[in-house]
Amino acid sequence: MAICAGCNNEFKLETSKRQGNGLFDLNVRAVWGTMASGGGATDLQEQLSTLNIPAITSNMFSSLEHTIGEWWSKSIKDEMLKAGAEERRLSEKLNNVIQ
Repeated sequence: MAICAGCNNEFKLETSKRQGNGLFDLNVRAVWGTMASGGGATDLQEQLSTLNIPAITSNMFSSLEHTIGEWWSKSIKDEMLKAGAEERRLSEKLNNVIQ
């Protein structure tokens, strides 16, 4: 919340767009980047505090970490199924299938 110094009205400020699932894009990207570099909640909090930026809570980090993990898992599964189907197609084309 921000309060106007002139009229004392309160305004809700959002520093990042929300994704379709309601999550703040900036938070998702911060957690994703921290996970990809092998870090955790404490690492992200330390980096943000050095920049004087309020950090997300450890619980929020864990929640986003779980959500991102599910996305990665689904993506990996989909890619593995595509690769398997392609491998089968190529094997059948070369008549190199073991029954």
